[in-house]
Amino acid sequence: MSAALPGDLALELMALAAAFHDSSEALAGELLGAAIADAWEALDDGQLLQATRACRRLLDGGGTAEGSPPRH
Repeated sequence: MSAALPGDLALELMALAAAFHDSSEALAGELLGAAIADAWEALDDGQLLQATRACRRLLDGGGTAEGSPPRH
């Protein structure tokens, strides 16, 4: 997976990667993983249920968003 970053964020990511002696891609993955974990922890019960259902749909090959039809 890849994601586009605005120029200023891309520059900051490369600077952090250089400081940690890591590739910007690896550091971006670590930062994204930490942000995702924090987001899951911040969900209320209703949001957690909705996110869990969406995750199950994705794992089962279903749609990508609430109410989206499955992609074939």
